[in-house]
Amino acid sequence: MGGAGARSIGSLGAGQVDRLGNANSTAVPPILLLVGSGGANDVASAASEVVLTCPADPLRVVERVPYRTFTGHRVRALATDAGVLTKYPDEHELVLTAVPGSRHLLTDAVARARAIFGWPLAVADDLAPFADPDPAELR
Repeated sequence: MGGAGARSIGSLGAGQVDRLGNANSTAVPPILLLVGSGGANDVASAASEVVLTCPADPLRVVERVPYRTFTGHRVRALATDAGVLTKYPDEHELVLTAVPGSRHLLTDAVARARAIFGWPLAVADDLAPFADPDPAELR
């Protein structure tokens, strides 16, 4: 972990993430208990920047998390299976910057992402496609 005068990037998974990058890895009321912080708050509070991963599911990417395990102050990116969201400098909200698929299917990919994310999803002007991983890479 970084400290005073050091730069570091934290890489964290989250149970839920909201439009500001706040994350919940503790509990989704009324019944779902998650794995807990496990030090995630320490990483998110001390790292210079944080990259989150979370599956894109309406229960997991929400407008506002019901419980905040850590704040999104240092979150710079959220990687999901529906796309990559980035928080630009001096901005507070995550913006869709990349989607899976090809350039000619960007409109469809944005529509799929907007149907999943629980807020009015902003889309970058320079939205880019990314290819699915090659099966050999996954092996």
